[in-house]
Amino acid sequence: MSGQAGGSGPGAGGAASIAATTGGTGQTVTVAAVSSNGGLKGTPPPYFSRDRDTSHNFLVNFGIFKFTNRNNDAMSNPATCVTMALTYMGGVLVDPWKEQQMMELQARIAGGTADTEEIHWTTFKQAFKDTFCRERYSRPPVSATNP
Repeated sequence: MSGQAGGSGPGAGGAASIAATTGGTGQTVTVAAVSSNGGLKGTPPPYFSRDRDTSHNFLVNFGIFKFTNRNNDAMSNPATCVTMALTYMGGVLVDPWKEQQMMELQARIAGGTADTEEIHWTTFKQAFKDTFCRERYSRPPVSATNP
């Protein structure tokens, strides 16, 4: 693609389109982008590839990222939040589990559970803990008497 990108500003429904001309053929491709309510803020969690030593930290860091972006459409919708978390994990040891989680999420929604129901996130979080965390239950808080 060449650097000739022309854009039209936000249009109806918050959509914007970007036109770009490809280098060799001269064809113009227009892509419509639907605007959310802004980009995600903060630091995303490190990519998770099934290292049990980092699984608890992944959940903590994703939880912080989720809370920081709680007013963003992607994070305020529990079903979308699950799919967002799935994008931060992968590898040959995790991909089958990701596929299973996606199938279960789709089945819940097809079965009538609204994508806005918190059960999607709580089910995902528990499945993650059961599969990847050494401690299947939450760790006790760290304090001066309990380091």
